[in-house]
Amino acid sequence: MSQWEYRLLSLASFEAPTASPEGSRAVALLNEEGKQRWEAVGLTALEGGACAVLMKRPVVGGRVAGGRI
Repeated sequence: MSQWEYRLLSLASFEAPTASPEGSRAVALLNEEGKQRWEAVGLTALEGGACAVLMKRPVVGGRVAGGRI
């Protein structure tokens, strides 16, 4: 069975989509997290336009993908 590490990422405010995939800070931040093997699995809107994103990545061989448990 797979084991997962979880974290919450805060996106300060919603930015409208752009024609460019790298056009918003939120997309750039999520892409950077993806490079570290984090996957967005949930999103919750918060007061004031902020968003909380639930992220997960696999625990490999008893170790978190980016370090130790």
